[in-house]
Amino acid sequence: MEFIADLHIHSHYSMATSKHSNPEGLAKAAVEKGLDVIGTGDFTHAGWRSELKEKLIPAEAGLYKLKDGPPVRFVITGEISSIYKRYGKTRKIHNLIVLPDLDSAERISHRLEKIGNIHSDGRPILGLDSRDLLAITLEECPDVIFIPAHIWTPHFSLFGSKSGFDTIEECFGELASQIFALETGLSSDPAMNWRLSALDRFALVSNSDAHSPNNLAREANILRGELSFKGIRRALMEKNLSTIEFFPQEGKYHYDGHRNCKVRLEPEETLAMGGKCPLCGKPVTVGVLNRVVELADRPKGARHPLARPFESLVPLRHILSEIHQVGVNTKKVETAYQDLIRALGPELDILRKVPTEELETKGGVLLSESISRMREGKLEVLSGYDGEYGTVQILTPQLRAQLLGLGTLFKIEEPKSERKKKQQATAKRAKLKRQEAVCLKDPLNIQQEAAVQADGGPVVVLAGPGTGKTHTLIYRIAYLVAQRGISPSQITALTFTNKAAGELATRLTGLVGKEMARDFTLGTFHGISLSLLASTGELPQVLDELDALSVLAEVSGKRGRELRKLAQKISWAKAKGEVPTEHAGSYHAYNARLARYGAMDYDDILIRALEVSQKGLPLNWRERFRYLCVDEFQDLNKVQYELIRAWAGAGGGLFVIGDPDQAIYGFRGADRAFFSQLERDYPGRKLFTLNQNYRSTANILSAAGGVIRHNSDCSGVELDPMRSEGPAIRCLHVPSPKGEGIAIAEEIQNLIGGLDMLTAHKGRAEASYSFADFAICVRTGAQAKELEACLLKGSIPYRVVGQKSILESKPAREALALLHWLDNPQDDFHLLQLLTGHLGGRDLEKLKKASAPLWQSAQVFPRGQQLSAILAQKEAGVTIGPLLHAWFGELPADDGIELLLGAAAGAEDLRGLLRRIVLLTEGDLRRESPQPEAVTLLTLHAAKGLEFPVVFIAGVEDGLLPLDQKIEEERRLFYVGITRAREELILLRARTRIRNGKRLITKPSPFLREIPKGLIRHEEICPEHQPKQLSLF
Repeated sequence: MEFIADLHIHSHYSMATSKHSNPEGLAKAAVEKGLDVIGTGDFTHAGWRSELKEKLIPAEAGLYKLKDGPPVRFVITGEISSIYKRYGKTRKIHNLIVLPDLDSAERISHRLEKIGNIHSDGRPILGLDSRDLLAITLEECPDVIFIPAHIWTPHFSLFGSKSGFDTIEECFGELASQIFALETGLSSDPAMNWRLSALDRFALVSNSDAHSPNNLAREANILRGELSFKGIRRALMEKNLSTIEFFPQEGKYHYDGHRNCKVRLEPEETLAMGGKCPLCGKPVTVGVLNRVVELADRPKGARHPLARPFESLVPLRHILSEIHQVGVNTKKVETAYQDLIRALGPELDILRKVPTEELETKGGVLLSESISRMREGKLEVLSGYDGEYGTVQILTPQLRAQLLGLGTLFKIEEPKSERKKKQQATAKRAKLKRQEAVCLKDPLNIQQEAAVQADGGPVVVLAGPGTGKTHTLIYRIAYLVAQRGISPSQITALTFTNKAAGELATRLTGLVGKEMARDFTLGTFHGISLSLLASTGELPQVLDELDALSVLAEVSGKRGRELRKLAQKISWAKAKGEVPTEHAGSYHAYNARLARYGAMDYDDILIRALEVSQKGLPLNWRERFRYLCVDEFQDLNKVQYELIRAWAGAGGGLFVIGDPDQAIYGFRGADRAFFSQLERDYPGRKLFTLNQNYRSTANILSAAGGVIRHNSDCSGVELDPMRSEGPAIRCLHVPSPKGEGIAIAEEIQNLIGGLDMLTAHKGRAEASYSFADFAICVRTGAQAKELEACLLKGSIPYRVVGQKSILESKPAREALALLHWLDNPQDDFHLLQLLTGHLGGRDLEKLKKASAPLWQSAQVFPRGQQLSAILAQKEAGVTIGPLLHAWFGELPADDGIELLLGAAAGAEDLRGLLRRIVLLTEGDLRRESPQPEAVTLLTLHAAKGLEFPVVFIAGVEDGLLPLDQKIEEERRLFYVGITRAREELILLRARTRIRNGKRLITKPSPFLREIPKGLIRHEEICPEHQPKQLSLF
């Protein structure tokens, strides 16, 4: 018996799926498509299992059918996403599981819910090794059909370029023999897979991975055998099947590319460009075809003798969309589709079997010609890339005109409304092209150009948010090289974050070329100061914040909050170049203990660099600083300002840019007053202002201006919006912090799905968003915990930026201590950290008092002997990953460890890694989401320099924003938050919040009153209800 099966689909319990993906909706669509068997999808979700039990009854062995409905068969299936570490690399693999009954589904789900959250999403994400997932399913159901899903998808698959393996054995180990089928995915077809001889033993299956009923059968399997679960399993094991395929070029990861830059590349082009986007310089997403070529051991076109046949089809709705020249989801296409189904039978029969004569009789000449050409493969395909689906064109305009001359039963004339829309779209495209041409020809506006081309110096640029500050800085540097003939080796650019320095390097490479760009000196104050100290032999070991706290605790006896307060006062004093009068004793004792350990703290880097610089810079460094460009000038502290003066000399090559209204680091000793100080120290300085804002809507800028004007020291720069008015700012007043999280989750769900929000907000542009378009800003890290819980419940992927706790975990601290000691075995401070907890108190005291070097004395203990063995491995050239493995046995699943391993990949050596870690700034610390598209959750301080289409600011309450008595700096912080938003700004205030253990009624932030009334809409949200599952349809 021959039957057609689509095994990989999703229910309405999965994220981004249609509400019609219920048993009735799926069965109806399966009949229209011509499918005999469909997977249920999502068996791990308890709600979906309950619905299946209620609506399905047993049919043939291992199959089910609706109690009342069409004779379509269901088989129990589900997809599970596994994200885990293997061989020092993060792996993200999707697997399809096919089961003979709901009882097996119940047992497996019970096992999995002990491991992770399987209740929020029909396709759960688990931190479970794929090999272990296979073992669990085999234990609970020995007859399971376990199929690695869409095996070439870059981000989430067995062979994916981003996080996959090179062989199936690497992934599944000794259980690899239990796998007998692989799913090719939409972006590859069997012919591409035939190029790997290692895949010859597997049945290659194809499924739709449908998130809505209309997408069923875009790929499917034609199986031969008994209509039952065992029949399906036997057909796959014996490869008694053929497949129905999407054209792989239509898949959204077929080619390489970078979607943000609209760059689509063939594998050979990617290789020629070094894997980088030719426009922005960032790595491209390597697609399926490239990855296949990389692993292939056969030439293109090779076919092994047992290869099973396949046929490539274009979905009927897509063909009708092209015929009628309207969208796939329009009423016109749906009407034509239903007419054809009634007249000619199921879609797969129409596409595969119905004679062309009958197609022409019932559907017209365009339909018959389109399907005929599809069957013969005579079509043009623009390949998909980096998440963007490819497009198929069957009828060229010339062929279409020719065929229409022969006549058709379909009336193809476009309605006036359609013609008008096309005319408007054409005009819009022409306008955009003109704008792009202007940008390419003249990338600077008049204000920017004046600053870039200014003669002499110092040059001071006041650049408001969104006015092209970084753009201007980059073009200033490029101008010096291209127009003034300055050598790149004489130009230094100082930034405040490593991320900003990296962006500067990438964009300069695009402007001046790789050869010249590598001669610039680009980095943070601390990074360049460390390089200076290293070159002059003045570089002791640098302790990070937590290690420095440990030293301070040793000499002060303080702990917890009191210790951190003392550390902050000492740090603030060092930034000012002063000794704290109130804590002079602790200050001197702390510095003495650092000296005893042969170490310095983060603040000492700049102090030592200033000492060296004021004694007289070496000639090579004077040459590097001949042209000095400084970003974020408003954030300088006194020591940094003195460094600028020491490095810039007379100031002829000095160029500084910043915004006094965005000065938000006063608590670190930063002072916006250095703009005025610079004028006093360099009376001939030249001042320029940038106020044309290209980022935010006019409403957002008016709100920001209304707030910042209340500062007595406001710069007075009025931002001139280059964008339209945009929607009103919204302020949601919710019951509690939990209510904030729920409201944010629901707003994101609505904006992602584009259901009601498209029309509910007056003036809102008709556009939907992806997760990466959202930022949630908080005043303190403590606020983030409640918000994270709500995002998790709403199955919204998120990344956390700016929380130093990522490197505060016990495994991360232990790993860092090990790496520090391996870099310098005389480092007693970190050696004691490694031994504490493994030795008793008496043994530790004996070690400290021993006359021999500490690490030699430690050899009498097993942990000391282990350290010596690891040191020998390091000296033999073993890399950082295996060294950590040797210490821990098995690496802990920890964000901090992952951050260390990621940093190690880009470091020249161990010392380079440790320098990179100690130089991490708030904005560099990220706890990434397992999903590439994720909402960003960050503090307002970490948001500086970033921008997002939609920004939420939570906790807009008195006592939280502003948090302390420095009202003007807190107002500037709020101003920074507002101006991060490009299109929509949503503020939130919890009516009650727990402070100091008591639930208190809050007052709205006084800053809210400063936003002009006509720009903000207040909304009272009363009930707290749970965030619902995402729906994009």
